[in-house]
Amino acid sequence: IAAWTRPTLVVHGDADLIVPVANAEVIKRVIPQSEVVIVPGAGHILMTDGQRALVRAMLDFMEHHELQIASHPSEAAAIRS
Repeated sequence: IAAWTRPTLVVHGDADLIVPVANAEVIKRVIPQSEVVIVPGAGHILMTDGQRALVRAMLDFMEHHELQIASHPSEAAAIRS
């Protein structure tokens, strides 16, 4: 995993009772191009516990790394770098 050189987003809820939030920081140290976003109050299922924060983190990450996203939701698979 340390050989991974692509920008990587790690989003983790600070109320996750299944995977300790410290794991996100471990990934940050292991993957040089990674960024960590900790979502306050979110548990293990970020899609429901922290949906807005998750989407915002993803969009900010893609914008920061100049990733192009499709203009229509059905074209989501067209995300590329």
